[in-house]
Amino acid sequence: MPQKIALIQPLVEAGTSLGIKKSPESIQFLASQLKREAHDVRMYHSAPSDELYKEIAEFDPDIVGVSTMTLNFPAGVEIAKAIKSIRESIFIILGGWHASGCVEAYRKGQEKESLREILNDKSPFDCAVVGEGDLVMPEIALRIESGQKIDDIPGVCTLTPDGIQINAANRIRDLDVLADPSWDGLDPNDYIDQRTLETDLSVHFNRACRFNCGFCSTSTVYGRGVSNFSPSRAVNYISQLINANKPSVITFTDEDFFAKMNWVMELVALMEEMGFGEKTHVDFDTFASVNDLLKIDESLLRRMKKVGFNSFTIGIESFNKETLIKYNKLPMIRAM
Repeated sequence: MPQKIALIQPLVEAGTSLGIKKSPESIQFLASQLKREAHDVRMYHSAPSDELYKEIAEFDPDIVGVSTMTLNFPAGVEIAKAIKSIRESIFIILGGWHASGCVEAYRKGQEKESLREILNDKSPFDCAVVGEGDLVMPEIALRIESGQKIDDIPGVCTLTPDGIQINAANRIRDLDVLADPSWDGLDPNDYIDQRTLETDLSVHFNRACRFNCGFCSTSTVYGRGVSNFSPSRAVNYISQLINANKPSVITFTDEDFFAKMNWVMELVALMEEMGFGEKTHVDFDTFASVNDLLKIDESLLRRMKKVGFNSFTIGIESFNKETLIKYNKLPMIRAM
């Protein structure tokens, strides 16, 4: 019997620097995988509120997934506690970057308090998921539906009588096995750049990064080595997003967009074939490493501009050689 599943990402309001409230990509991917298994799924991108709790109570889910970064983790705890007070038997899962970071710190012996805050006798969370949850959540739902235990599923962390049990997560190497992110129940017009008042929607086609920087949690969540959707899947999804929602801007939130230059070149070639730029009139933005500036030739940049890439967001970590070495940023020294 299909489960009723609520997916919640506590809202982070638009900041003053970028002025953009980003769409909840993590739960959008989860929703599409769960719907493929015929579960009744609803997404909520909301701050803690009585209105949210009323909607959850009316939906009456069997399972609730809460995805947070560290910034919105306190809001996630508040929401989870409120849901448990509605009905204690609702199974609540914490996933996202904060959970993955806490598990990694616990596993490495760096500190244990953060994971114990998530998994303890009084916590509203029944388990935590580390790493990519896209294929883990459907397995959890299947096990709960059939009354089986979940504590041996890769990527699932639970509290047992013997303490916290951590199962290593599996990587999704071929992202083409995933369904496209769901927008059901979300209003694209909520994702407006407050500076320009233009709709700015997010896409994510490459996961992980070439680097292993000491200050970044990307490798903690995704491991090492970039995995990706095929360029054709990426272009088809972008086309659907444009046709359905008419955004002015689409931001690639890939952690390492230029990691595989052949992927970028194939993507651009497909966009050229489909008339991007001339027909779509959508601006594309993406993140780029300073190193990429040394290897991207001008002809590719001109082609990218023609199909709509009008800006890159470049991270400048430090101009100090010793600092770069300390944080495992040796490849950045020549670029800087």
